Amino acid sequence: MGEGSDQSAVKKGELMFSAQMEVLQYTLFCDDVPDTWTKPAYPSTHSFFLWVTDFLTRCQELDTWTQGLVLPAVVRLSGLFYLQCFLTAVRQSRNNWLLDKVCSTADVAKKDQRGV
Repeated sequence: MGEGSDQSAVKKGELMFSAQMEVLQYTLFCDDVPDTWTKPAYPSTHSFFLWVTDFLTRCQELDTWTQGLVLPAVVRLSGLFYLQCFLTAVRQSRNNWLLDKVCSTADVAKKDQRGV
């Protein structure tokens, strides 16, 4: 059973609170992200609310990209799960380079979406 269905069963009196459920409840009460959630997703120092908000934003951005399969004009680099993979793929696809010939550098500049 998943964590959500366990808690529903507890509320109905069909299941006793397990040690795992107690840890989950305490973690959420303290506004922390449960380890069982960050292991398959990504590590973060955000509070639970900010982590969920960021996670949903990342998923929405990925959904948008996969709809048209076109690289957007602006990319929120901090929202990528694997930044280096993304940058390498972009360089490869734009230049038809072999993977072992790609070298990445980054220049940080202050720009907003309107300036692109």
